[in-house]
Amino acid sequence: MARPHSAPDVFRAIGHPVRRRMIEMLRKDALTAAELAQPFHMAQGTISGHIRTLRVSGLITFRPRKNQHVYSLVPARLAAIDEWLRLLKRA
Repeated sequence: MARPHSAPDVFRAIGHPVRRRMIEMLRKDALTAAELAQPFHMAQGTISGHIRTLRVSGLITFRPRKNQHVYSLVPARLAAIDEWLRLLKRA
């Protein structure tokens, strides 16, 4: 059984600048892995690792399309960040 998504997963996922850029890219449109990788000069395995981290955190999801996966942002998962910021503002 998969463990539920938790806020720490989201914070870990946004902790790397490449993953933050991928989130920004997905904010505008659903993209394939190749499209997500295009701005970065990294090995495919490294890009796959970043995508996997985003998927495990629940920040992105995918749907199959022919022989590719098309990735989409799950904006509701950003709520953990919003809640944390609200708590800080109350302090």
